[in-house]
Amino acid sequence: MEIEIVIAKKKLTKSMINQMEEASMATIKSGKSLGYLCGIRKNIPKVILIQQDKTFTVLPCNYSKSETSVYRRIGKWTISKKFKTSEECQVWWDLYILRLEQPLEQIYV
Repeated sequence: MEIEIVIAKKKLTKSMINQMEEASMATIKSGKSLGYLCGIRKNIPKVILIQQDKTFTVLPCNYSKSETSVYRRIGKWTISKKFKTSEECQVWWDLYILRLEQPLEQIYV
């Protein structure tokens, strides 16, 4: 599947994806999933491309959950998102799992 970003009047490229920010909780909750990309971003095997209004963001698909944080491994390093409470962490995790379970087509760049 090929996606053309009409707003920017440019075709989606690898460099554009690498410059996109990671999706926030609000974007994960209300944004529209456009598809997934494999092997585009360094140290992230798969990302979901999400559109909210005129903004495009990515959501890495390799998070794991602990008590009050979610994390993903990058080689021997770990990147984590910490939450104030375990309930807030669980809400983010539930939204994340819903995104992962949506049937999406692969986007080729």
